[in-house]
Amino acid sequence: MKQQYPSGSSPWVAALVLVMFVLSLSFPIAMKADDGQKTNPPPFDFTDKYYRDHGIEPTKLLQRVGAPTNNALNWTTCQSSDPAPCPNTDQNRNQTRALQTTGGFAYDGSLLYYSIMAFIVPSSFTNDSAGDGARKIANERMAFLFPIRRADGTYIPSPALSNRRQDNIFDTSGGYLGQDPLGLWILEFVELTDFGVSSAGQQILAPYAQKNGVGTDGTPVVETLDEINTLVQQGVFKLVTRNLDGSQGFPWVV
Repeated sequence: MKQQYPSGSSPWVAALVLVMFVLSLSFPIAMKADDGQKTNPPPFDFTDKYYRDHGIEPTKLLQRVGAPTNNALNWTTCQSSDPAPCPNTDQNRNQTRALQTTGGFAYDGSLLYYSIMAFIVPSSFTNDSAGDGARKIANERMAFLFPIRRADGTYIPSPALSNRRQDNIFDTSGGYLGQDPLGLWILEFVELTDFGVSSAGQQILAPYAQKNGVGTDGTPVVETLDEINTLVQQGVFKLVTRNLDGSQGFPWVV
């Protein structure tokens, strides 16, 4: 399996964290971040029952791993003769294993690897109290994406790999593993404001470039949730979400 490392990390750091974490598809297992997690379970998809018990209708997921709409290079179905980690023995997961991984940052800047099993649209939530709970969780757990600033100063709210200036940051704080059993995330796109591109804004960003380096569009890299929040409060960054009615594409992932 090909491993990808967060931009700006040195080879020796990357070598130390190969075992840490597990995405599939063109962008985005429920992500097992740090927050007390000490093992890295194989990235198997959830069973239909487990999705429904936690407020998600699996037949309404987009590009779910194991489905014909998802590139077959991104997943495999375990057979009885396959080597470990096949077959899956977790009763809450099926035999579909994600094969593609990518790297990012947990809330505190530690490295993680993650897999994403599907994209979520409004109709993906079940029409009951479990669905209401899942939507609440999905709207509170933020996955921060950093789109590339285009020549005209605008941004495209797309999670495509070609549109990312740096690696994602996930809000894994505050009991994430116990509170978000499916690993639901809302996409938050981090953009520079007009002040952020001004000379005053660039002065605020300069220390981040010195400490973390710059992304593919020259914007300084940030690595923690605190850094994002600070720069939003200072008016340098703003957070943009896709329309929650799905009119701009899927707003959430699992």
